[in-house]
Amino acid sequence: MEEFGLRLQNLREKYDYSKTEMSSKLGFTDNVYGAYERGNRRPSLETIIQLADIFNVSIDYLIRGEEYKSKVEEIPEDVTQLLHIVKELNPEPRRKLLEFLQLMQE
Repeated sequence: MEEFGLRLQNLREKYDYSKTEMSSKLGFTDNVYGAYERGNRRPSLETIIQLADIFNVSIDYLIRGEEYKSKVEEIPEDVTQLLHIVKELNPEPRRKLLEFLQLMQE
């Protein structure tokens, strides 16, 4: 959780907020936010959502330090090219290609 606190600190400094201001924005007493940065306390899911909104970042970034990567990014480039080609085919050639590919699997 140490990296989480460091991300919070960097974001807070980027937006030029004090720890007291952040606690106030979240509706807490003055020292609660500082405990998040120090790793002495863990925020609730609701608070993490508030933090993401305040800093205009994703929850993934706050928690894991990286943005969400969709499964689409895992498709190999050659398969992506094939999908684009097939998408442009008319229905009849697309059907024939599908039949051919099914035969190749047998």
